[in-house]
Amino acid sequence: METKTFEAPTLEEALTAVKRELGPDAIVLETKQRKHGFGLMNKMSFQVKATLPPKVSSISSTRIISRKSELEDYLATLLSRLIRAGVSQKNTKLIADGLIPFFKEGTLRSESEILAKMAERIRSFIKVAPSLAERVQRGQNPKVVTFVGPTGVGKTTTLAKVAAETLKTRKNRIILATMDTYKVGAVEHLESYAKYLGLPFAICKSPNEALALVSRLRENDLLFLDTLGAGPRENIKLSEMSLLFSQIEAETHLCVSVTTQERDMKDILSRFSLFKPSYLLATKLDETYALGEFFNAYVNQPMPISYFTVGQRVPQDIEPARKEAFVDRLLSLI
Repeated sequence: METKTFEAPTLEEALTAVKRELGPDAIVLETKQRKHGFGLMNKMSFQVKATLPPKVSSISSTRIISRKSELEDYLATLLSRLIRAGVSQKNTKLIADGLIPFFKEGTLRSESEILAKMAERIRSFIKVAPSLAERVQRGQNPKVVTFVGPTGVGKTTTLAKVAAETLKTRKNRIILATMDTYKVGAVEHLESYAKYLGLPFAICKSPNEALALVSRLRENDLLFLDTLGAGPRENIKLSEMSLLFSQIEAETHLCVSVTTQERDMKDILSRFSLFKPSYLLATKLDETYALGEFFNAYVNQPMPISYFTVGQRVPQDIEPARKEAFVDRLLSLI
């Protein structure tokens, strides 16, 4: 297959160029960020390699493949997509092993059947949860919802998106509050979202103030509490916050960026386990198609994924986590 390379200042612009030139059926093979220049002249761009699928008729695309080598070649193509997306050799083998019994039985006889079975196999490693709005509609009403995670993953913007979604289905009072009084502009950031959504806003300068706010909540109130970001060497800050969480009953979402490297992702999952998070919330899916390292770190985690964020706009760029959406991106099908 002939491949083409597209480069633009943002990933979104590069993907738009791919679809404009190659059409909606284009297959993204690789995305990477490039740095140009040095110091103040430094600029970033995104490079995307893409190709078109083989031209086949609607009949031939679902044709029965009679030769074993053709089946194996197509499987190898799918497995190479996983490797390019960053899936480890260990996990790629784990996925492939799930298809072997079907090959032996001869039940996988077409490309579409192989693709469907591989997608099913990958979905078996992913756990997702209903959105907060959906759970509220079912009568599940948490009193406090908190968002934790490292600096820079988009906790505050994500909190505003989830609050806006929940506001559509909940008639009782929703309050936004922040504990992040250290980061410049953090208070103003969340306060602006509160004003935009028409919601009350509170600032908690200490864990005791956060506890006092929780104690004042009415029976049907819902508090969305933003927290401080913490870097890899700020375990003391994490320990202090975890003491607060041990004193309140909260639904906690651990926010992580899918652009995080596997080693760092595993470290984040370990350090933030202090908070006993209920859900994993995956941010920045719009910034990469290489979801393999996220998959490697997540595959043995018990936490379901609650949401995917796919941009900066509030409230639009968030979606309830779906296994199908994750697998499509992992295999570069969209």
